Amino acid sequence: MPYLDPADVRLILAGTENAAGTAASLTDSDLTDAISEAQDEVDGRLAARYDTPFIDPPTVVVNITRDIAAYLATLTYRRGDPIQPGETIQLRYNRAQNLLGQAANGTFPLPLPGGGGDEAAAANVVKNPTSGDLWTEQDFHLVQRPAQWSGITNDVFPRPGW
Repeated sequence: MPYLDPADVRLILAGTENAAGTAASLTDSDLTDAISEAQDEVDGRLAARYDTPFIDPPTVVVNITRDIAAYLATLTYRRGDPIQPGETIQLRYNRAQNLLGQAANGTFPLPLPGGGGDEAAAANVVKNPTSGDLWTEQDFHLVQRPAQWSGITNDVFPRPGW
């Protein structure tokens, strides 16, 4: 199920301007294609850390998807005319990519609806499956005494103090 619909993308593209001079004038089919492509990118980047596609996506995921879809729709609308670095659509796309990268690598944990954020964070914690010491000095023969020291007790022969 798509995270948003063409009207959501059209609103970002048109803003307060006349939609006729922007990618907002694209058909619903064109915008749906951009949404699908953007959602596939978002889900693909987040799949290693989260269960995607989201059934109830966090708002930030919807916003990231929307901004990437708007960028892709603008590329379609312009047909090769480059987007300048300072244009609003480029700035929104850069921000979306930055947030997406942070969410994918875990530096920006996504707030999952229904309180699942803590569970998802807990699922990403490395847990030690053993209890106690993994190895002891005996495993490495660090307490063996040379034959000439056979009469020395543990009180005299110190163990390594790691």
